[in-house]
Amino acid sequence: MPERRALRHALRAAVGPIVARVGQRLSHVVVGSVVIEELFNIPGLGALLVAAIHEADAALVQAIAVATAAVTIAGQALCDGVVWLVDPRVRRRDVE
Repeated sequence: MPERRALRHALRAAVGPIVARVGQRLSHVVVGSVVIEELFNIPGLGALLVAAIHEADAALVQAIAVATAAVTIAGQALCDGVVWLVDPRVRRRDVE
């Protein structure tokens, strides 16, 4: 078998776990922004969240939590879609 063909099959099989890991790390990036913004005094969503917690603004804290969850869910759905497009094993219906 030509090396190029073997590499194509290997990469196709390896994309699934790589994309899944990137999707998991997306939420870490969003949560990490809170720490970085507070540490370096950068205005942003993280600083807004910390200020809302200090002021006991429950509605704003809930809104930021929902927005963060929505971004995480959208990122996971996008990663699942990429895996579905790239890996033909995921598309098979007879696999249990």
